[in-house]
Formats: sequence, C-alpha cells, structure tokens
Amino acid sequence: MVILSRYFIIIPLLLSYLTNDVIGTPLWCRGAKALHDTGVYVGALDMIVLVAERTIATVFVRIYEKKKTKTLGLFFVSLQWIFALLFVVFNQTHAITGLSYYRLPCRREYLSLMAVRIFMWTILASNMVAIIVFVILLHINKKRYEYYNTEFSNKYLSERYQIAENVRTTRLLYPLMLAYFLVSSTAIIMFIVSAFVHKRILQTTEIERFKQTSYVGHFFDILFALLAIIFPHLAVYGHHSLLREFKKIFKPNNPSSREPKPPKRLDGKQLIMNSAEERELHFTNLQSQWSSKKIYKKRDSNRSLLKG
Repeated sequence: MVILSRYFIIIPLLLSYLTNDVIGTPLWCRGAKALHDTGVYVGALDMIVLVAERTIATVFVRIYEKKKTKTLGLFFVSLQWIFALLFVVFNQTHAITGLSYYRLPCRREYLSLMAVRIFMWTILASNMVAIIVFVILLHINKKRYEYYNTEFSNKYLSERYQIAENVRTTRLLYPLMLAYFLVSSTAIIMFIVSAFVHKRILQTTEIERFKQTSYVGHFFDILFALLAIIFPHLAVYGHHSLLREFKKIFKPNNPSSREPKPPKRLDGKQLIMNSAEERELHFTNLQSQWSSKKIYKKRDSNRSLLKG
C-alpha cells in the first residue's frame, strides 16, 4: 500500500514538472498522502505485533496449538489499523501550514508536529522493548525444549512439539526482526532530527524548503525499498528447506545439493544414534527413572510417618 500510494503521489509530480502545469487536484493528493501515511503507521507496529504473538505462543504453549481461532489475528490487525487511522486523522485535521508549493499540490504535507513526535518516540521505545523481549523468548523456549527433551512421557508430546515450533519460528524471525529494528530506528531518528530542524527550514526560501523535505521523503522511501528487498532474502536463508529448494532451482546439477545430510535435533545433536549412544541413553534414562522412584518412595514414607 505504501509503494502503490507513492506512485499516486509521484506521477502527478512528474507530469507537473514536464508540463509546467497543475496536475492532480488537492483532494486526490490529500487522499494519496492519507493512504501512504496509513500504510506507514500500520507497518510501524509489525514488530510489536510479532513479539506479542510470540509471547502468547510461549505463555500459552499447552493450548496454543490446540485452539484454532481467528480472534487473535483480527485483534492485532484491528489494533494496527485503529492506531494508524487515529494518527492520520489527527495529522489531516491539525496539519501545519507553510508546506504548500505552487502548482505542486502533491507536495503538500499533512503533518502535525506533536503527533509525529509522539509517534516517533513511542515506536522507537516500543521497538527497543520488543527486540529485548524477543531475545528473552528465544532463551526461554530453548531452556524449555532442553528440559522437556529429557522427559519421555507422552503426556507432554504436544507441548514439546509447540516448544520446538516456538524455537524454530523465533530463529527464523530473528534476522528479520533485527533488520526491521535497524531500518525502523534509522528512519525514526531521521524523522526526529527533521522535526527538530523544521522551524529553521520554515525560515528559509521556498526552494530550500522543497529540497529539505524532498531529501527526508526520498530517504524514507529508499529505506523502505531496502527493507522490502532484504526481507525475502533473510527469510529464505533462515528457512533451510526453502533455501535448499532455491539452490536446486539455480544449481540443478550441483552434486553437493543432492548429498544427504544427517538429521539433527533442534539442539544441534544428531537425531540418529549408533548402538553405543543408544545404550548410554538407555541407562541414563533408566537411572533417572530409578532416582525419581526413590524420591517418590521417600516422600510416601515421610507422609505415612506424619500421618502415624
């Protein structure tokens, strides 16, 4: 939506430069700006929504996979759109003056300095908290997986499966989250700096204002384009099976791509064990079971003594 609305803005501007005439009505340009800003505000909450969903999957690990519901997704999507629309409406109704340009209605910016500053500082702080929580969630799920991997009760099979999925999903999203955080933080810092120097820009000539605002807008669009290019590459490299399929497409005759690799568990250990490793694992589990039985017997004897 951001890219599409950007074309709605750029095309009238290019035609205005070529024809030296007004192309595009103020209503059209205002609608394109509102659509563009809505997409920006919706996308600004992507990182927070992802971390919130992963937090719910970690906290409610026993029932997350069993209960299928669309309520959670609808709630997060509605939250993003309500957040975006509130800021867009406030910017449209409290837009600052002095940003209009002769014969270029699509250069008109509809921004409120107070709303922009609140938005920037809120998103910057939220993204920092989100990346910290994301790292903590990965650590918690890895510890849970190591604990449940030593338990062989069928009672917790679904829970172990969901924990393994949480670890895999978090590892897959980790480079994406890091890239989003870096790009988002850079864009926010750029906009904060531009907001602080806005008063100085208003005191300059019209051409200088035009240049400065163009630099900020183009800088943001370039960052957004880079993020759109980086995201699929990081997703492919983080998903090993998907990466193998891509390698088969681009290197169909590569013999190394057809060589089978030994399967591994989520913790990096070999999934298929030899006879010596199986024997060692068997006696280790047997010893742990005997130890647990002794503990239970000792507890039962203590309870009987207390009752007596």
